[in-house]
Amino acid sequence: MNILVTGITCKTGIGEYLLEKINLNKNYKIMCIIRNISKINFLKKYDNIEIITGDLNDINSFENKIDKNIDLIIHLAGIQYTLNVIELMIKKRIKKLILISSTNIFSKYKKISNFIKNIETEIINKANKFKFNYIIIRPTMIYGNGEDNNIKKLIIFIDKYPLIPIINNGGTLIQPVFYKDIGEVVIKLIERNDLFNKVYNLSGKDIISYKNLIFLISKCLNKKIILINLPTNITIILFKIIKIIFKSFKISLEQILGFIENRVFDYNDAYVDFVYEPMNLVDGIKMEIEEMRRKGYIK
Repeated sequence: MNILVTGITCKTGIGEYLLEKINLNKNYKIMCIIRNISKINFLKKYDNIEIITGDLNDINSFENKIDKNIDLIIHLAGIQYTLNVIELMIKKRIKKLILISSTNIFSKYKKISNFIKNIETEIINKANKFKFNYIIIRPTMIYGNGEDNNIKKLIIFIDKYPLIPIINNGGTLIQPVFYKDIGEVVIKLIERNDLFNKVYNLSGKDIISYKNLIFLISKCLNKKIILINLPTNITIILFKIIKIIFKSFKISLEQILGFIENRVFDYNDAYVDFVYEPMNLVDGIKMEIEEMRRKGYIK
């Protein structure tokens, strides 16, 4: 099977974990589209991986370098590149796509959700027209490899500072998912040719409030902390002041408010179809902290 992978160097670690696993199957011939070749050192240990340099913003930069018939695209790169990936699928007559999307599609804030909705709708329309199979997986907050942009930042902050600001008493419920759980799902889906045009929400095993997540991390770090509650209206005022002072501040108000939305999702469909059983949060946090210490992010 010839597999084309995008976003193999993504910060979540899913790409690197995926390669470690699928490289064991010598029936897989893997091609990776890489924009920044300075990040490919970890790929050199694999003997059946072909590096294709190119930019997903412009499929003409690499389309002609693909000289094999591709059976499957695993799209781990940003969802903003998806329509270009679909264009590539149509041109190369590739018949299967596994896409990492996001549960942000369910946000009540339209600036967050509509972009994802429009892309997923276009995938469905193109799949119906050009007869290819898609499997969309929507993770919640991904964490665990010590490089993610989510819990990693929170761990570093708690490790450095004893005063921790929270919005609305930190009651927002979240369901973080360990990166290896997502990688294992992708591995299972590679060979599942009986699943057609499916969408799965992939959340973590445990539901936790933001406040209790902070307490869990501080306990694992053996740090004493004090929580400072910021009501939503105060948060909005502070945000507007920051926007005035720092003109280049790119985060929108809807993105800030998105952090106080409950992000809890059922994963029963994934359990029924391929026995999805995610890791518990306590073990996952301990593993991320251990990895961050190994990498020198925290002591």
